[in-house]
Amino acid sequence: VDGEDVLTLEKVDAELYGKNGNQVHVKSGSGQLQTEEQRLTLMEDVQLDAEQGYVMHTDVLTYMAKEKKLLSDETVTLAGNTLQVKGKGLVYDVETGVMQLGGRVHVDLW
Repeated sequence: VDGEDVLTLEKVDAELYGKNGNQVHVKSGSGQLQTEEQRLTLMEDVQLDAEQGYVMHTDVLTYMAKEKKLLSDETVTLAGNTLQVKGKGLVYDVETGVMQLGGRVHVDLW
């Protein structure tokens, strides 16, 4: 425990759920949970497995529990069976499964 409302976590592995059964699996090397703000910040080799079959990687990802959103200002790489997308910044709505990548987005199709 770092402060009164901050918990330091190691080897985070969690499931996040939205409406209609939307599910996201996240894992990272470490994290910090700010209980009062209901905010979980994941760090170190962050991986997000979306129900749609995409796998995302970034350095830092924050889950805002009240809003049920995942946010990152870092470079994000998203990979699927037929494509790879790279951008800077992410907003992922766990409720709806809708994601937005920011910056100059680069897409490779195969």
